[in-house]
Amino acid sequence: MDQNGAVVMGMPSTWNDEAGAPLDQTVFRSGFEARKSDIFIAVMGVTGSGKSTFISMLANAGAPVKIGHGLQGCTQLVTPHIYKYSKDVNVYLIDTPGFDDTNRDDANVLKQIAVWLSDSLKNDVKLSGILYMHRITDTRMAGSAKRNLLMFKKLCGNEALKNVILVTTMWERVTAAEGAAREKELIDTDDFWGFMVKNKSRVERHYNNRHSARALVTKFLNEKKVELTIQDEMVRKDRHLDQTDAGRTLDSELAKERDKWKEEAARQKADREEALRQRDEHLAQVLEEERKKSEAKAKDLQKQREMLQFSLEELRRQADEKRQEMLLEQQQRLKDLKDENDKMLLEQQQKLKNENEKQMLKLYEDQKVQLRELQAIRDGDQSARPLVRSHPGKNLIHECRSITLVDDSYFFCGPTVNKSNLPPKVKLRLGNRDFDDTAEHDSRELNGKLETLRVKADALRLKALSLMGYSGGIRAFALGTSDSYYCHYHQDGHCKDVSFLPDYPELARWLANHRQGASGKDQTESGCPRYVSLGANGHFFLATNANNYVRSVAADLNERWWWQYLSDIKAVWLGMDDAWVVQLKNGEKYFDLKGHYGGNDGELANKINSGFGKKRPGQRIKAMALNLANPKSFAAVWGDGGILYGTGGKFDAFTFEEYATKNFGTKFL
Repeated sequence: MDQNGAVVMGMPSTWNDEAGAPLDQTVFRSGFEARKSDIFIAVMGVTGSGKSTFISMLANAGAPVKIGHGLQGCTQLVTPHIYKYSKDVNVYLIDTPGFDDTNRDDANVLKQIAVWLSDSLKNDVKLSGILYMHRITDTRMAGSAKRNLLMFKKLCGNEALKNVILVTTMWERVTAAEGAAREKELIDTDDFWGFMVKNKSRVERHYNNRHSARALVTKFLNEKKVELTIQDEMVRKDRHLDQTDAGRTLDSELAKERDKWKEEAARQKADREEALRQRDEHLAQVLEEERKKSEAKAKDLQKQREMLQFSLEELRRQADEKRQEMLLEQQQRLKDLKDENDKMLLEQQQKLKNENEKQMLKLYEDQKVQLRELQAIRDGDQSARPLVRSHPGKNLIHECRSITLVDDSYFFCGPTVNKSNLPPKVKLRLGNRDFDDTAEHDSRELNGKLETLRVKADALRLKALSLMGYSGGIRAFALGTSDSYYCHYHQDGHCKDVSFLPDYPELARWLANHRQGASGKDQTESGCPRYVSLGANGHFFLATNANNYVRSVAADLNERWWWQYLSDIKAVWLGMDDAWVVQLKNGEKYFDLKGHYGGNDGELANKINSGFGKKRPGQRIKAMALNLANPKSFAAVWGDGGILYGTGGKFDAFTFEEYATKNFGTKFL
C-alpha cells in the first residue's frame, strides 16, 4: 500500500534490504493482505506466446498489464497480478519473462525467477501450479523455444510436473486440423511435451477469451501446493545458482554458444589476414568489424556464466539495485511528462497573444457588451431587478455531460448551457476564456436589431473559440486538487482533451499514451468519457464509451466484491476523505459518504437509495459532484431531470438551478 492507503497493483516484486529478514506478505500479492485461501499460479512461456494477454483478461485491479507486440517482450520483472476469482478467493497470476526475451539475457531472466521463487518459499508462499504457454501457430519448435522449454523443465523438476498445464494459444489463427496436428506432435515428441505429459502434466487449449482463461485457473483451485526443484536447491540446500539443475543447464548452453562465437572470431581473424595479403583493404576492414562483434558476443556470454555464480542473498541485492534503477527511470519519465505539459501550456498562451486572435476576441467582447446594453434597455436595469427564472428547456438528459465542485470553484457542463467559476490558474492555462453561453433569452423575444447582433456575436464567438481550440464543444470537465483539471472536447469531428494533473500522475500517463497512440496530434483514442471524477489523495475514475477504464481508488472501494466486474460499473463519483458513490449499469447504487454531504442518513443518501433497475430510469444518477474541499457542498442530476444539491455556501444555488432548467427542463415553483 502507498502512504495514502491506496493499493498499488501489478507492480514488480520488491525485496527487503536486510538479508534474511521476513518479507512483507503484500509483496507477493500486488499490495493486498494475505489470506489462507490465496492461490498462486505462475505463467511462463516464450516471448509472444500470450502470457500477458492471458493475464490481462483476468487481472481486474491496479495498473493495466503491459502487452508486447512484434518481437519485443514486455515483461521485465517477475510481476504478480491479482484476479478476484470469488468473494473468498484471490488468485495471483505471476507474469514471468521468457528465456528468449529480446531485452534481457537468459542469465538475468533465470536470476529474477530464482530470486522470486526462493523468497516466496521462504515466506511460505507456494505455487498451486504453472501454466506454460505455447503458440499453436508455430510450425516448428525453434531453437529458442526448445531452450526455453528445457529451462522450464529444469526449474520445475519431475515431481512438480503434475502441477503443470501445457497451454496452446492463438487457436483463432489456425484451422482446427492444423492446430490438432501440431498439438499431437507436441504431445508425441519426448523432447517437446511428451516427457512432461508422461509425468502427469496436462494439455489444454486457450481460446483467447475470458471464459477460457477462467476455466484454466479453475483447474488449480483444489490442487495441492507444489515446491519446485530450484526452490529446494537454493533455499533448503543453500546452493548457488550455478549449482542448481537449471543453472548448470544454462551454463552448459552459454558455454557452447560462447565457444561458437570464439571459433567464429578466430575464423574471421584468419580471413582478415588473408585479405590483407591479397591487399583487399575493404574486405579486411569488414572482417575486422565482424571479428570484434563476435568477440564481444563471446565476452557477453562469459559474463552471463559468471553471473550464475552467486548466492541467493547476492542475487537479491542485485535485483533490488535493478528495482531502484527502474524506479528512478519512472520518476524521470514523470518529470519529462510534466515538463512537456508545461511547454504545451506556454505554447497555447503564446498563440493567444497572436495579434489576429486578440483583434477577434476584442471584437467579440465589444459585440457582447452591446448585446447586454440592448437587453438592459429593453428589460430595464437587470442589476436593480430580482433574478427571474428562465423558461424550462428541452430535457436533454440523454446528453448530460458532467459537473464538478472544488471549494467555491465549479463547472456545470451541459449540452445547451455551461456554468462555471474556475480557479484563476485553471483559467490561465485554458486561455482566460469564458466558458458560459452568452445569450440569456430566447432569440424569438429579441427585436430585429438585437437578433442581428446576437447572430453576429455568436458567429464571432465560435470563430474566436475555434482559434482557441475548443470550438467543437466541451463534453466533460473535472476539477481536482492542486488546481488539477481534465477537459474533453470535440473539434473537427475528433475527440480531444487537455489536462493539467500534478496530483494524478497515473491518469496523466494514461492520457499521454493514448494521445501518442492516436492518429492526430493531441488527439485521444480513448473515446468520449461517459463519466470522469477526480478525487482526493490522487484517486480518480474515468470510463469512456470505448469501454476504456482507468482508475485509482481507495482500498475500501477497491476491495468491494463487485469492483472486480469493471464492465458492470456505469459511473464512480469521488469526494473528500475518499467518499464515493458507485452506480452499476443495472441502476444499482452503492456509496460511502464518510459522514459528509449529510452522511448516510441525509437527504442525498436517501435519494441515492431510491429505486434502481431498467424499469425506473428516472431514478438513475446522470451527473454528480461531491465537493473535494467542503463536506456540505454537493450537486446531482437524476434521469427524470430532478436535481438535489447542497451549496455549503460555496456556489450560487440559482446558477445551478438555471443550468438544470435550460439543459434538462427542470421546473421550479
